[in-house]
Amino acid sequence: MLNVLRRSATSWMVKAFLFLLALSFGVWGVGDYVQRQQDAPVAEVQGYGITQTEFANAYERDYNRLRQASGGGIDKKTAEAFGLKQQTLQRLVERHLLSMTGHELRLRATSEKIRESIATNPNFQRDGHFNMEQYNILLRNNRLSPQDYERQLSSDMTLAQLEAALRTVVSVPRPVVEILYRMFREKRTVSYLVLNQESLAGTLKPTNEILEKYLQEHATAFQTPARVKLKYVVFDADSVREGLTATPEEIKEYYEEHASDYQKEENRHARHILIRVGEGKDGEAQAQARINAIQDRLSRGEDFAKVAKETSEDTTASEGGDLGFFGRGIMVKPFEDVVFAMQPGQVSKPVRTDFGFHLIRLEAVQTGETKSLAEVTPEVTTRVIHRKAQELVYDRSAHLEDQLIAHNDLATLAKDFNLRYRETDFIARGDSKLEGVERNPKFIETAFATTVGENSHLLEIGEAVFASLQVVAKEEPRAQTLVEAKQAVEKAYIQDETARLAKERLEEAMKAIQGGATWESQIKGQIRQESDQSFTFAERESKVPAQIRDFAFTLSLDKPVAGKILEENGTFYLVKLQKIEEAPMEGLAKEEENISRQVERGLSTEQVGAFLTDLKMTSRITVNQTMLDRF
Repeated sequence: MLNVLRRSATSWMVKAFLFLLALSFGVWGVGDYVQRQQDAPVAEVQGYGITQTEFANAYERDYNRLRQASGGGIDKKTAEAFGLKQQTLQRLVERHLLSMTGHELRLRATSEKIRESIATNPNFQRDGHFNMEQYNILLRNNRLSPQDYERQLSSDMTLAQLEAALRTVVSVPRPVVEILYRMFREKRTVSYLVLNQESLAGTLKPTNEILEKYLQEHATAFQTPARVKLKYVVFDADSVREGLTATPEEIKEYYEEHASDYQKEENRHARHILIRVGEGKDGEAQAQARINAIQDRLSRGEDFAKVAKETSEDTTASEGGDLGFFGRGIMVKPFEDVVFAMQPGQVSKPVRTDFGFHLIRLEAVQTGETKSLAEVTPEVTTRVIHRKAQELVYDRSAHLEDQLIAHNDLATLAKDFNLRYRETDFIARGDSKLEGVERNPKFIETAFATTVGENSHLLEIGEAVFASLQVVAKEEPRAQTLVEAKQAVEKAYIQDETARLAKERLEEAMKAIQGGATWESQIKGQIRQESDQSFTFAERESKVPAQIRDFAFTLSLDKPVAGKILEENGTFYLVKLQKIEEAPMEGLAKEEENISRQVERGLSTEQVGAFLTDLKMTSRITVNQTMLDRF
């Protein structure tokens, strides 16, 4: 019935039928029901509704951030598989719970603080000063009024107050820091036996009977893939670009709205010497005295980089305190303020930050610059025309959707609408020969879900990029014979059998050692030893496999040989602990502050998480799953 209606969508009889159907919906109150559904919140938190608009905007922002982080390789279907909808909703629920708590505690951001935050936001500045025009342009680009933005900013600042309070933790006791330091810096040395699996694989010569049996046992692994043969059209900016122009006014407006795209920020190259502040009432004074003594050395003409190597307590000491080039917003504010007020070659007075006392030398300045409109007019013109073309694509997509319902001939539609048209041979998911839109997950999944001979609906597969496909033919998966799949079957069999034999032989070696044989006596045949590999618990960069590194810290010198075979990436190992070297305690003073900060960060995150968990358990939270599924 549905296909009949689609094919006859332009006939007067069907239009009349649809009109009467719509009228009956109105009579029986379906219109009211739809309106109620449109107004229904996605979730409620203590009676406060998270609206569809609020969720849609938050979900779109989270999705765009995920796409940018992945280099644009994630579509919404994949994002949904990662649980992005639930993460977005969880974040909004937590935000509302914290906001309600802040309101109960009467926390608020003052007007002065809001104004200060706006005035000092570098995104709203030109030449280092707040610019009202820049402020309004950026808000307009993000579809925000000043009132909306300032209300949102006030809420953010209130939440920041509450979160700062929740993240406050007591200082970590020194004995705890010492225990952690000993654990992180203890060094362990291991040897391990590993079997040369490549050599072992070369000894395997499976017969056809063995391979036939293996194929029968693993038949599904060697099926041919499902395949489809397609016709499809693509509707994008190239379909409508011809004849579009950009006026001087449009070019100027775009340039002003995207001024930041044509600005290069000023960057500065600096070195620094850091002296950390120790514990106790004299810690500050002692650090101040040390930094003053270093300043005296520099004032007498000593080389800054050389002095930094000798005295700095920062990780950059070995590079002479070199921080490279950086822009605003990278360093902590007291440090940044001094650096951006200095001249090349100048050495600062001592600067106090949360890290300790710094002496800074400015090495060089890369000045910022703004490209003029005249310089970028060709580029801006192209962008304006492209934006116009995209808007036209969206405007005309509804009409194209109607034509796809009414007509089955994609080739004719391609000519009428200036669409790209292509016919494929049989293709499968993940084929190396897939081209362009065929690699899009939404496109390929729709291809396998569409009935032979039918047009799909119009798919939005990118920004202002639409496609529709027709399945010409389908091939279902089928079992392959050994003749067809012998190479793949033999490769898989040898890989599985090699792994089985490697593990079996190492288990035999382990049992022999447990029975009294020496470790050395098991280094024979295809079993070799990797000896005296040393590492600490904190090391993440090591040629020793991660499984071995982690397991080594569960072994003792009383029972140095592992009681099981370890496996990583298809290779098997038998491990023996050779030596334990305790952490050098003279290094504790240098790492103490860093360890304390790491523990405090971990504890503060746990505190916030525990607080939110308790809030959620004691609050009334309902989710409209039907509404959530629509996004």
